[in-house]
Amino acid sequence: PDDGYSEGMRLQSTFERQFGARPALGVGLTEGVYGKVFKPSEHKFISDYTETAPPADKEAFGQVVRALQTLRRSKHFSTAYERDFDLEEHTRLWNPLKNKTKIAHSFLG
Repeated sequence: PDDGYSEGMRLQSTFERQFGARPALGVGLTEGVYGKVFKPSEHKFISDYTETAPPADKEAFGQVVRALQTLRRSKHFSTAYERDFDLEEHTRLWNPLKNKTKIAHSFLG
């Protein structure tokens, strides 16, 4: 995926500089990610598989789950905006931690 370029020469987005890179799809595959795609009776098997599978297989499985989830949620008569900016879907897949506010002691009195 790096096409032979060093990390310093590759494109970095503003989001990546501010918040860091998003983990690979295979990392953190929880029941919330695949729960609505597979039958509940299969969740135990999938959970065991994602714990023991090699990272490359987890990544591939995560991409399959994402594709199935997109197919399940696709609305044929919606706009591109509604599909691309589906907040419920995006927060289900990735919900970053909120920043903690820090106040300098000099302002506290």
